[in-house]
Amino acid sequence: MSTLLSTHEVALLLNVTETTIKRWADEGRLPCSKTLGGHRKFEMENIIKFAEKNGIPLSGVLPPPMTASQVDQLQLGIITRNYKKIADVLYEEILQSDREGVTDLFLYLFKHHIPFYIIADEIVRPALAKIGDLWEKGEISVHEEHIASQTVTEALIRIAPDIHRKPSNGLSAVFACFEGELHDIGLRTLAYAFESEGWRIHYLGPNTPTESIISFVKILKPELVALSFTIIQSEEKIIEELKEIVREIHAHKGKLIIGGYQIQENSKIGQYCDRVVNSTSDALAFAADVFDLKRGPKLKKKLN
Repeated sequence: MSTLLSTHEVALLLNVTETTIKRWADEGRLPCSKTLGGHRKFEMENIIKFAEKNGIPLSGVLPPPMTASQVDQLQLGIITRNYKKIADVLYEEILQSDREGVTDLFLYLFKHHIPFYIIADEIVRPALAKIGDLWEKGEISVHEEHIASQTVTEALIRIAPDIHRKPSNGLSAVFACFEGELHDIGLRTLAYAFESEGWRIHYLGPNTPTESIISFVKILKPELVALSFTIIQSEEKIIEELKEIVREIHAHKGKLIIGGYQIQENSKIGQYCDRVVNSTSDALAFAADVFDLKRGPKLKKKLN
């Protein structure tokens, strides 16, 4: 069954007023049904046919192979920029461990010119959060959670060459997870987002020893270093390592940002970096502000 849309949603799809939609429906030009309460409901299939017949521009890009319901939800989410709907579709694909499906979905979003930082923050992140919730509730096993994460990781690796990149801004950044930290999807999406903004990235990945991070910083002298960790086993040890790392970064006037699941609630650790970031857009905005880059998302209020 095709997805049923409200008058408001159809108006957003066709970029007209709700009054116009109601008039077209009353004239019989736009098929609809009515609820017992008198509210008009429109099928996505009929909306697409109407748009094509009347020359209203909708993308001709074919959606990835999925159920009719998923296609309707995906197309509605893209046209109205309702990213929650797209995240829900991604969540379903991840649960099926469909690497090809997740890859095709990402590529479809690229073709609709959705910026990568939005894909990271508004689509990938909430989808994975729902997977994490299932694991915490015991509704999926550890190995199923790992397979889900691996599905996303492999899809991200596959789409890397297709990410649109702005011209080089002459800046470089290093991305790494602390030693013992194996979850790197958030870090990987952050690195890809910076690369799409014209940065030269050096991705060290998960489980990177502190001495390796310091060695890379000494050699490369990057303008920015991004570190991620979700599990804090020893706060004192992390703080001592951060002191060493930030000392080396600041020696050449670089900046250090850190992020991760638990770091948001640990203000003590956050004192030993230039910024604690809570999203990809937040990190990009901080970099744009510090390095005087004109483009990028609007800078959000800094964390205390």
